[in-house]
Amino acid sequence: MTITADYNESMLTTSTPRLKVILEDGTSVSEIMNWASGNDNRSSFDFQMRPGNGIAEVKLDDALDLAGNEVIPNPTEGGQFELDNIPPSAFISYQDGSGGPYPGPYRQGGDNVTMIVDFSEEMEVSPTLNLMGATAINDLPLTLDQTNPKRYRHTLSVPAGDGLVQVSLHGADPAGNQVQTVPTSGDNFTLDNTAPSGSLTFSSLGAQDGYTNTTNVNIQFTAQDAFGIAAYLTQLDNASAPEISDFVDTISPTSIILSEGDGSKSIYGWAMDSTGNIGGPFTDNITLDTQPPVLAILDGPR
Repeated sequence: MTITADYNESMLTTSTPRLKVILEDGTSVSEIMNWASGNDNRSSFDFQMRPGNGIAEVKLDDALDLAGNEVIPNPTEGGQFELDNIPPSAFISYQDGSGGPYPGPYRQGGDNVTMIVDFSEEMEVSPTLNLMGATAINDLPLTLDQTNPKRYRHTLSVPAGDGLVQVSLHGADPAGNQVQTVPTSGDNFTLDNTAPSGSLTFSSLGAQDGYTNTTNVNIQFTAQDAFGIAAYLTQLDNASAPEISDFVDTISPTSIILSEGDGSKSIYGWAMDSTGNIGGPFTDNITLDTQPPVLAILDGPR
């Protein structure tokens, strides 16, 4: 960084002006300034930036005017500059569409997730995000929050994929320090786009498998998912794909009432995981027969 001193009158160029920089921690450096070629009222020095953070004060020494008066140490302007050698950091939090906490996992087709990035200081240009792992997306733009100059956000349409996604940051502060790429928290999230697996069977006691003489029959409905089963749904003779709002049973049902009328009955079941993925239909068939057999003797003793 070049520090230039402009004097308000001609100076004695045989004098040796000195620049003194006092750092915030009390340490200081004193360097000889050079007179500008062909100019008796300007001197400069190429200052090598020092480690540290904070305000540095600048003072002048030993410069004399033509009458031998020494320069006033404190400049009329430009007597301070900010020293910044510490890279910014950031942490990420995740929100749903209503602004509430949204820890994940996330699924494609579900709610978008807003990534809130809080930096430790203001940034020079709009920073960006990179995603890697279960999905790979580079240079996602961050938009400055209008109420907080250190906060940025990005609304992510949840991509396909399953598993952990690592988040990295890119950008710089006004001093040119690059942000720490790994956030101090919120540096990853999980994608879950896998539907639950399961099975559904009728279980009618006292009758041959596949038959029942009562409309109230037992069922065995099991489902598995890495993130847990949140709800179940069973429908009789209806294979229409359900919506999330159709699920009401949080515990696997153990029985079902068949529709009236003898004949074949079909049951369909779906399981929904905690992310909102729906698995199914799992299905089985049973025949309702409420009519007792009729015995007819066609031949016998005479």
